[in-house]
Amino acid sequence: MTDMIAGMQLIESPFLTEYRLLRMCRSKRKRIKAKWLKNWKNYKDLPDLKNFYQMGNKIICHPLLARKLRHAIEKEDG
Repeated sequence: MTDMIAGMQLIESPFLTEYRLLRMCRSKRKRIKAKWLKNWKNYKDLPDLKNFYQMGNKIICHPLLARKLRHAIEKEDG
């Protein structure tokens, strides 16, 4: 979906995510921690709400970040 905000084209991409570690073991041993870090079940794809990309007059971001951006602009104008 594309929109125009402040003269710039806003492009939403649901593929802008970050792969983040959600669970970690409580062990202090290095070899056990290494096993936990290798296990893909301890990670999850979460929306990237910190970063956006600007190319010329285009802004590319995750749809949740775009919603926050629109809300902030509406709040500023109104």
